[in-house]
Amino acid sequence: MSRSSTILSIVLFAAVGSCVYIAALTGNPAQADDADDTQMRAVIGGLIIEPETEMPVVLLMDEAKTRYMPIFIGENEAQAIFRYHHKMWAPRPLTHDLIVSMVETLGAKITRVTVTKLEAGTYFAEIEITRNGEVMKVDARPSDSMAIALKTGVPVYVAQQVFDEASRPVDEGLEIPHPPERAPLPEDAI
Repeated sequence: MSRSSTILSIVLFAAVGSCVYIAALTGNPAQADDADDTQMRAVIGGLIIEPETEMPVVLLMDEAKTRYMPIFIGENEAQAIFRYHHKMWAPRPLTHDLIVSMVETLGAKITRVTVTKLEAGTYFAEIEITRNGEVMKVDARPSDSMAIALKTGVPVYVAQQVFDEASRPVDEGLEIPHPPERAPLPEDAI
């Protein structure tokens, strides 16, 4: 059984180019845009399985849906993004549900998520949390950030420089690069 069999078993899919299209995600409800000129508002445009590696890829798009930025993510995060998009709530809190619940229980609110940088093929993100007028930013993976954004309905932003560097025009077709090479863990780390 393949690594992505769990994802593929819960959805219907159709071939699009060389990838398998899982869900047409539309992004978040319109909210006030408080991005500065170094950031842009983005929508979660799709969730696909890259056929060669069988790895999930989330597609972030500009609001006009003319460019997309592919980000390789883990299977669990792909399942969470799919579930939250389709409002499929679990009877007990899963990881992202727990994170949101903890933030809210502490009297804070998640206000936005931002993909902040791309370094050596790895994307970085921040989750912005506000409590009593204080704004805090928490380092996070983009995949977790997007799942939380879909769960809470907060907007997704991308640093303009990152989007300019990593995005591709939609009208040139869907092209997903290979995932970045990862250095193996040292044996004593296992």
